[in-house]
Amino acid sequence: MTMNASKPRIMIVDDERLNINVLNDILKDDYQIKVAMNGEQALRRAMSDPQPDLILLDIQMPGMGGYEVCAKLKADPLTSDIPVIFITNLSDDDDEKRGLDMGAVDYLLKPMRPAIILARVKTHLGLKQARATLAQRNAELERMLVLRETVENISRHDLKGPLSAILGATQLMLEVDSMSPEHKKLLAMQERAAYKILEMINRSLDMLKMEQGTYPLQPVAVDLLKVIGRIFTEVRYRTPHIFVQGQPVVPGQTFCVLGEELLYYSMLSNLIKNATEANHNQESITIRLESGNPAVVKIQNSIMVPEAIRDNFFEKYVTSGKRSGTGLGTYSARLIVTTLGGSIRMDTSPEIGTIITLFLPV
Repeated sequence: MTMNASKPRIMIVDDERLNINVLNDILKDDYQIKVAMNGEQALRRAMSDPQPDLILLDIQMPGMGGYEVCAKLKADPLTSDIPVIFITNLSDDDDEKRGLDMGAVDYLLKPMRPAIILARVKTHLGLKQARATLAQRNAELERMLVLRETVENISRHDLKGPLSAILGATQLMLEVDSMSPEHKKLLAMQERAAYKILEMINRSLDMLKMEQGTYPLQPVAVDLLKVIGRIFTEVRYRTPHIFVQGQPVVPGQTFCVLGEELLYYSMLSNLIKNATEANHNQESITIRLESGNPAVVKIQNSIMVPEAIRDNFFEKYVTSGKRSGTGLGTYSARLIVTTLGGSIRMDTSPEIGTIITLFLPV
């Protein structure tokens, strides 16, 4: 028999030469044929190169029967992916169920009908190829994801070098006594912008660690009122209505929780930005802080969250109605609060607008 490397390989396992000849006549025009006349021979030939793409396996054979052969094939990583079709005289439902439970893909009864044999073989070879293609694509996607993360990490690392040089030169120039106040003001703006970029780079690296569950949290006491005050000092938002334990906040008051100040700054600035942008900064948002274990922080604005994004509000890349929105603000907030050991919730209705509630460790 002439072997054609482009044809799929079928192994016929049967102790009866007549059955092998019948199957060979049915399949030989479309497939390369391997033959084994007992269980031990079938296992050896299934593992030898070139391996079969599919096995037609008789159940009733002397010595090692078809069920045992199938079990051994499926237990070995080298042969476990080869589809096995049982061919047998046994017509009981329990026999068929036993074969399928062992990992066989199909169960054909004798006498053998050529059209049915050809159709089933073609179907299962197609399914095997589809699974192999899907596994290859998944492996390629995983490699691409690792490559992208590597490139992003290198880019972040490489950005820090020139940025540090900009900061160093700016700080040196700020120390020059002869420089005019106008120039010093511009340099101070440049310094703040450089620090902001550096903070963004550091936060992006931290986000990756949080997603991987490897962020090294070093919790300390953090005054949230101080953090909120800094956010509204640096960003031109309307001053919010802030309440602690239901009473308006007073100068010098503190409200401490456990965590890292930079993480709280990043999380709250994202949530406050979202709330004020939803209001189009036309009216103040309300922030309520309530002590307890956990402590509770509520950020409220008067606009409802669009219905299309309510169910996946905290998912990655979810945004609505923002041309420049990345959909990372609420996602990063959830990631940060989880890293801090807390939780987050969103409620929205015509009566309350939208309230983001943070439950924070103390």
